[in-house]
Amino acid sequence: MNQELHQKQSRHVWKKILFFSLMVVALLFSSIAKAQTDPPQYGMPFTGVPDIRDVNMYQVHNRPYSAAGNFAGITARLDSIKALGVNVVYVMPIYPHGTDSRSSASPYSIKGDTSVATEYGTLTDFRNLVAGCHSRGMAVILDFAVNGTSWDHPWITANPSWYVQSGGVIQQLAGYSDVAALDFTNTAMRAALVASMRYWIFAANIDGFRCDDANNPPIDFWTNTIANLRGITTHKLIMLAEGDRQANYTAGFDYDFGDDFYYDALTPIVSGSSVSVIQTITNTEYASATGSQQMARYTSNHDVETTTTAIQEFGGHAGVIANYLVCAYMRGVPFLTSGQEVDFNQTIPWPYQTVKINWAANLGASADFKKVNNYRTLSEAVRRGTMTNYSDNNTCAFTKASTTTTEKVVVMVNMRNSTQTYTIPSAFAGTWKNAYTGATVTLTSGATQSLTAFQYIVLTNQSVATIAVTGVTMSPTTASIAVGSTQQLTATIAPANATNQNVTWSSSNTAVATVGASGIVTAVGAGTATITVTTADGSKTATCAVTAATVAVTGVTMSPPTASINTGGTLQLTATLAPANASNKSVTWTSSNSAIATISATGLITGVAAGTATITVKTADGSKTATCAVTVTAAPTFTVYFYPPAGWGTSIKIYWWSALPSGVLADGTWPGVNMTNDGNGWWSYTFTNITSTNLIFDDGANQTGNLNQNVTAWYENNTWYTTNPGTPVSVTGVTVSPTSATLAAGAAQQLTATIAPSNASNTAVTWSSSNTAVATVSTTGLVTAVAAGAATITVTTSDGSKTATSAITVSAVAVTGVTLSPTTASLTTGSTQQLTATITPYNATNQAVTYASSNTAVATVNSTGLVTAVAAGTATITVTTTSGSKTATCAVTVTASGTTTTYYNILNRWQANTYLYDGGNGQVKYGTSPSGNNNYQWSQVAGPTGYIFLVNRATGNMMDVEDQNGAIEANVGNSTWYSAMWSVVSTGDGWNYLENRWQTSDWINIQALAGYAQYSGASSGFYSAEWQFVNGTQVSMAQHDRNYLADSAAVANYNIATPNNGEPLVHSALSPNGDSVNDVLTIDNIANYPDNKIMVMNTGGTKVFESAGYDNTTKTFDGHSSVTGAMVPQGTYFYVLQYKAKGITKTKTGYIVLKY
Repeated sequence: MNQELHQKQSRHVWKKILFFSLMVVALLFSSIAKAQTDPPQYGMPFTGVPDIRDVNMYQVHNRPYSAAGNFAGITARLDSIKALGVNVVYVMPIYPHGTDSRSSASPYSIKGDTSVATEYGTLTDFRNLVAGCHSRGMAVILDFAVNGTSWDHPWITANPSWYVQSGGVIQQLAGYSDVAALDFTNTAMRAALVASMRYWIFAANIDGFRCDDANNPPIDFWTNTIANLRGITTHKLIMLAEGDRQANYTAGFDYDFGDDFYYDALTPIVSGSSVSVIQTITNTEYASATGSQQMARYTSNHDVETTTTAIQEFGGHAGVIANYLVCAYMRGVPFLTSGQEVDFNQTIPWPYQTVKINWAANLGASADFKKVNNYRTLSEAVRRGTMTNYSDNNTCAFTKASTTTTEKVVVMVNMRNSTQTYTIPSAFAGTWKNAYTGATVTLTSGATQSLTAFQYIVLTNQSVATIAVTGVTMSPTTASIAVGSTQQLTATIAPANATNQNVTWSSSNTAVATVGASGIVTAVGAGTATITVTTADGSKTATCAVTAATVAVTGVTMSPPTASINTGGTLQLTATLAPANASNKSVTWTSSNSAIATISATGLITGVAAGTATITVKTADGSKTATCAVTVTAAPTFTVYFYPPAGWGTSIKIYWWSALPSGVLADGTWPGVNMTNDGNGWWSYTFTNITSTNLIFDDGANQTGNLNQNVTAWYENNTWYTTNPGTPVSVTGVTVSPTSATLAAGAAQQLTATIAPSNASNTAVTWSSSNTAVATVSTTGLVTAVAAGAATITVTTSDGSKTATSAITVSAVAVTGVTLSPTTASLTTGSTQQLTATITPYNATNQAVTYASSNTAVATVNSTGLVTAVAAGTATITVTTTSGSKTATCAVTVTASGTTTTYYNILNRWQANTYLYDGGNGQVKYGTSPSGNNNYQWSQVAGPTGYIFLVNRATGNMMDVEDQNGAIEANVGNSTWYSAMWSVVSTGDGWNYLENRWQTSDWINIQALAGYAQYSGASSGFYSAEWQFVNGTQVSMAQHDRNYLADSAAVANYNIATPNNGEPLVHSALSPNGDSVNDVLTIDNIANYPDNKIMVMNTGGTKVFESAGYDNTTKTFDGHSSVTGAMVPQGTYFYVLQYKAKGITKTKTGYIVLKY
């Protein structure tokens, strides 16, 4: 099976590397934080959030929790939740769900991250719920899903770039067809998620989050998000990861979720595995946990309950309590889900809309959960102590020892549904107190302890006080109950912490009313009776006077009154009698046409055939009736057929997942179910009541890829057919034409494969080359000659692996000449010039060349043609071909450094006489008027190795793609911008591609002829993306004030004296040569801003100078590094200036030029 079906999709790798920007922020601007748009704080932040080791957690399952499935229903039971010993309430998603065709009613198909779904109530209702928890000493954490949204979420249309896309199409989240996947490479999307989480902390006063599918996002998302949230210092937050990734701990989560503990320890033990697996899983779970970080361990949750209940899984109430105690006491915090406290034993199918919890299922069950939780809260050793494991094959046994006191606790739990014996280890020997009753227990090393099914023993070395019962009260004290109805009575013992909480119930007249062990009264006949509760400790009593009367039925209604179902489908009808307390609630159900639809004794309709029928319900008392008009339609059905390839086995299976409509057909279990053998090699399977599904055909060893189908179809040779293609015709052979060919390097030859017989079903072939250094072959059989030599091209059929070959000979192509570009170059000492040699013909076999300088004292040249100016003078650079000794030259003139900067026009190959220029408004345009126009001139400023910055002479702006708006931009920028770094990549024939460092597949081009330069839309070989640096112009930097103040053009370029209304102005040039003119970096008006800090960095991003309180006199930059003390090389540097103006911190960035 394709494992990706059960794994979360990986995310795109960050393309933009921001390491230097982050370094600058960390070094200089740690006090400057991005403003958060948070709502006003509602209420007072809760001060009672428990230590994460002390948590007893309770999950509120919103929809099934009450009849209305709303906040009011939860709020009404907060006292019951608190009585369980709970101190943290986890509320499932409260947001609106999607309503379009691709979304679902799932609470995790979210349409609005900062809205409350009307099905639950209003924001005020949720605030009341949170406040009710806080007033009872319970913190609240909210379920939050970060991985995706519904398909009708506003972000889908407003911000489609926030989603994972393929070919411009937004993708679903893994196997969840109702969720659109968010793209974690998008920083704006990340910020929106964080803002939404912050909203709930402020707007609803919650105390943390349960983060759905926390394993899916990249770990740096959680690291940054949790750090951001914990920056809200007014709130102590609890962060629960619904995941088992170890890195969740290092990201800052308090808890990972105990899925491994449940699925790999508890449930295997139920099936007979050794209890020792608990320690193995515990070691794995806590491998990366530090400090007080914990696992949240459960015996059920909303996901588990879709298919099974804790009662079913663990063999009844006693088994649930035994496993819950291990979760609570061994290592981790206990997690209880809604309904477990009454042993509610019914699955709650996704999306949790069809079932309501019966809170009267077993009222006595809660006492055991209270006992476990309350002792955990009482015992510091259990909550925070060091655990030592002494388990054997059947018994989970361990000690918990406090690290701050002498308290020690011994725990023994029989994990089996049968009596087991356990040998007492020496560590258990001694006299102890039963932690719940205070009874004295002596354990002897080596003795045998018998434990009944699921029995648990908890012992302590501390005194256990016995608290006597002083009284008991009954609620209500009077009750009028219709015959046949029930009434729950509640006994409250005083004091609340009395040791013995046991009571008995009795009725003075069981002919009128009976009472169960949990206090449920059933009215049997008309009359009166007194119900008495008696405490086991002290025989304290309280009573309730019950009056039972017969209440006649006055009417009945049907829900729904109309219904549409498919053949084979079912629908539950509900009859509601009036009044609600009518004594005789018996009804009968009938169908007007059982050939169309049948009805069960409980009101379950089953569609039989297409047509209509009327379902009638009749009351036994009074013969009141109500009806439902039922329309039955033919169920959607389709059949898939599969013809297995040769070599497959004889038992063909089909596996499916994410069938639509959701909730009808559960995902299959790998490797799937058997298909039907239809003969002639075909196998089939029919889907009913399903409109579409994902599927895989397999035989246990082989499998197809991931497929999808929604109509009857035949799958053969990796192709779907809408009609039966018949029995396939096997391939018997293949030939190739031509069988041999001689090519020159760079030439191409199309080969043709002919399959026999001509009507073979599978005509697919693959091509391969025996020597790709000589010749390559495409998937269509197109051969390309690479270099002299021989290669064999082979074609292989997919069916039968038949082969044929073509012998390819590639002949050598002689060199006839070479040219060098440029042919002249003017350089300053220390500068460089890349020369490009172009061999003719372009496909000459031997492309090797060598370079030489006629005067290495003036200029040197390396093996790649990079010329370095050494000293003033002239030199001739010669390139010589290895084959044929063809030559070409470049005349190089070198002048002394410190006097000139070379600016170039950048010429396009495609459009004649077309050059790039700074067109203003942050955009690089192209035109045909470079003469005398400084906007057309660009200097090559050295950047990190292999990259340059392209700086405009007129504006000082750099070319970049920072905003990703489709255009090449011209901005001030700085040396941290990968978006402004370019590599010059030779085309091999005298032209160059200009490739961006950040967007590595983006080249400067004018392919669209849009009036401005672009960075996409061109490919290799497009002349629109090929450029030359021409018309090199040396500009003097020493004419104005003899110390590199620049000529008239450069004054504008370096902004040396532009007025700026009193704000700091950084001069863009300095020449520290001791003549007292521009010997230091000058910042105009800096004296007005003494609270300042400046950092200077080279183009590689390395800090060379830093100073606080820069003042142009005592604290200055004169070329000396504040890091090493040495003079830094001349060249271009970038600066970041931070200063305070009227209490507000401001920042300026830019670049300067240093010349000696």
